[in-house]
Amino acid sequence: MSARRSRAGVVAAVAAALVAGCGGGGGGGGDAAIVDADTGSETPPFDAPPPVCLASAGVPCRECLIGPPRAASASQCTLAVCAVDPSCCDSGWDERCTEHADALCDARCVDTVSFGGYDSATWARWGGAGFVDPGELLLTDADGYVADVAWADYDGDGDADLAAVSQCTLRVYRNDGWAAGELQLEPVFAGQPVTPCGYFSDGGSAFWDGRRVRWVDLDRDGDLDLLAAGATGGYVSTLQAGAFQPLVHVVDGTADGAGDLTDVAPWDLDDDGDLDLVAGYFDGDVAVIRRQNGAWVVDAAAAIARDGVTSLAFCDVTGDARRELVVGGFGGDDVYRISNGSPGQGLWDLVGVDASVVALACADLDGDGKDEVVLADRYGEVLVVDADGATLWSSADALDPTRTWEPWGIDAGDLDGDGDVDLVFSIDRNDPPEPFHVLWNTTAGGGAITFTDLDAGDLDPDRDMRLAELTWLGAP
Repeated sequence: MSARRSRAGVVAAVAAALVAGCGGGGGGGGDAAIVDADTGSETPPFDAPPPVCLASAGVPCRECLIGPPRAASASQCTLAVCAVDPSCCDSGWDERCTEHADALCDARCVDTVSFGGYDSATWARWGGAGFVDPGELLLTDADGYVADVAWADYDGDGDADLAAVSQCTLRVYRNDGWAAGELQLEPVFAGQPVTPCGYFSDGGSAFWDGRRVRWVDLDRDGDLDLLAAGATGGYVSTLQAGAFQPLVHVVDGTADGAGDLTDVAPWDLDDDGDLDLVAGYFDGDVAVIRRQNGAWVVDAAAAIARDGVTSLAFCDVTGDARRELVVGGFGGDDVYRISNGSPGQGLWDLVGVDASVVALACADLDGDGKDEVVLADRYGEVLVVDADGATLWSSADALDPTRTWEPWGIDAGDLDGDGDVDLVFSIDRNDPPEPFHVLWNTTAGGGAITFTDLDAGDLDPDRDMRLAELTWLGAP
């Protein structure tokens, strides 16, 4: 979840301002890894992480949590992040913004990982030497698979609240804190895009088959809304007067009658102040849906001829302080520069990537000011590539001994507070029993990207993990 803390030219410019960047508490901690004097490489000590940067006792920096645009707050940390990525103040404080805060403010924005899975969602706490209490139940869901979970502070109380999508339902749970070691999640919203939803034999008409959920201030009113994608369509629930409103259909499930929508990503494509949507389909073009005069309008001229899509992300892979659209799928990966409002212009094909991508994440892994793209390949490989298509690291070639997995979801974050971005990915199998895994970033400053394989061992053999999500929960 983080860009490397030593980003050239940025930290030096804002260092004085960041002394009180998060408003007291102070993360500090420095580099927790051991650096080899000859090679410059890092060896993970697996010790306890430094303390999280606190805004007040027990409350993390608000920059660690997804939220609406932060320009009005104008904290020192916010100013530092928006200097690197202006969209964080212009469009919304999304996951990439929290990753910048993790790096630039020494904010320690990661302490737990959570996953969707079969009939439940689970979580594990980072304990310094690895994740502890893995497989702890976060919530259960009678609808079947919980495909995705997302955390954000929708009510402004300083802790992360939970949204989850399953085969039938989009749900929201308010975080009421910890009691006796248990996270108190209060259900506050449930919406079903398809009703009745369920097996035909049980009287249901179909599955919505929820696949992705995102927090975003779509109506630009200062409150977080929910954007969810499922096979049969994309839906929005806006937050008004503290209550989530009934679901509104905004994206068709497909253009040819078969339900195959996989992801919807928001972005202001034409710099008009309104967030537009990019929709990816497993069997169909990547669609662009623009916000025009309060309505959602499909822009057929801006569609991208690309099927097999599994995941979408907006990342700064060129280091120009503007985001590009990264499209991952079973046909490899593409990067599209947004130019004159049309993501079809300025196209790079990542010709060096031969992957069947089930998930992707972006992070500045080597501290060069550009996001790398991390790909989870369903045939057992984790790849790191750049915008030119060069493979910078591959688990199939770089690990000794070599390892193969069946990754399903992937996320990036600075687990030990040393300024390097580590990787966590979920595994869609239980033989051998290893539902998630960690690759520890040991890259030396300015050097080639390297990782150490952290063998998580027998964590929870009964769970079938879906997308991985790192966040800060203040787990005891």
